[in-house]
Amino acid sequence: MCNRIETELKLPIHVSDQYSIDKASKEEIEIIKREHLDYIVNSSAHRRENPFELLELKDHTNRKLSSDYDLRGLSDDEENWHYWVLRIKRDHLKRPHDMLFSLIESELIPIYSYIWTDIDGKSNLNPFVRINGFKGYAANQIHDLGFTMKKVTIRETDINQLRLLINAIDQIDNEDPKLGFIFRNIDSYRSILRMPINDRLRLIGKFSIIESVLTSRSSINHQSITYQLKHKIKLLNNRFDERIRLSHWFKKLEESTSFTKIIGLLYTYRSNIVHGTEPDFKSELKLLESFVAADYCVDEICRKCLAQAIMEPNLISDLRNC
Repeated sequence: MCNRIETELKLPIHVSDQYSIDKASKEEIEIIKREHLDYIVNSSAHRRENPFELLELKDHTNRKLSSDYDLRGLSDDEENWHYWVLRIKRDHLKRPHDMLFSLIESELIPIYSYIWTDIDGKSNLNPFVRINGFKGYAANQIHDLGFTMKKVTIRETDINQLRLLINAIDQIDNEDPKLGFIFRNIDSYRSILRMPINDRLRLIGKFSIIESVLTSRSSINHQSITYQLKHKIKLLNNRFDERIRLSHWFKKLEESTSFTKIIGLLYTYRSNIVHGTEPDFKSELKLLESFVAADYCVDEICRKCLAQAIMEPNLISDLRNC
């Protein structure tokens, strides 16, 4: 089971021989609700709604700055429900494949994992269900859905990127000490998803991943962390299939505003949090507008840097040491 999806692709969406994405069947929805409806509702933003059945909010593009919003009620039309599933031809979602789905541009996040065992010889009866691996951050993801009504739009380019990531990660030798930083940072990103969505420590964690992917102990002996991040992220931005969307997150940017300046301001925001200083979005950080916009932008940078490390491990390994 995963987050809310919009797509014009034909269902089910074939990812690989092991994975496909589809709308949950009526039987699957019944099992999800039977097993976890109370947990889903109690984990929601207001502890009273099911975000997989909630109607759209007028603005679901950004996380709400407060919990006070217009609740429009539940949809009674099952065709408009948003139960989506990632079907797996194995007994669990293989690590580190589990995090690759959240690294694609559209950020597809598995929430619950179920194992169905055919008990009586009939494929659609008496499934055995258990949670496997995701309960640690399921409540957090459901809570986020309730605040944002966040949907992801799955395009063919997202599926192609996912296929490339799966193939690339399977080619990396996890015993190679030079490339161990990739797997360590995938584990770190998994841990961050367990943190509450409004916890500012998430941003520190994501910056730590960015630093770990792009810098090393040897490189900081030559240039400051801030200088390296400004220029290395800019360099990688020119290699990303889809560039970092600064103007999407920060509406007040002028065309003359340099990329490196925004990266520097984001790092200043990170430093404010680390040192216990209240970020000033009215003066020093006014180009960042709000902690919500800054958090989303850092998240995009983090995911793209980590995905690029998977796609080009040797290049990133060399980059982090220079």
